[in-house]
Amino acid sequence: RTKDLLQKKTSDASATSPIPPDKQKSINAAKQRFTKAHTLVETLQKALKSAQSDYAEELKKTKEAQNDATAPKPMCLDALELQFQGFCLVDTLASSDESY
Repeated sequence: RTKDLLQKKTSDASATSPIPPDKQKSINAAKQRFTKAHTLVETLQKALKSAQSDYAEELKKTKEAQNDATAPKPMCLDALELQFQGFCLVDTLASSDESY
């Protein structure tokens, strides 16, 4: 709409009085910047919608996995520490006794 109004004002002004070349250059430059900005906004809006839908899908999968009793659960820090200590113990026993 803004672009149409700008074009209408430009065409109305050119019908009544000629536009000096330096002002016409700045008008054309402004139109080009507007077009580039408008294209960029459309591109970013598409990217935003895509990211939002991807996020919603991942969130849905996460909620489904939390509700699924058979799904693997992440280990807490205490469980990881106990597992590491167990590996260290087995490594020590294996290095001390060849038959272990």
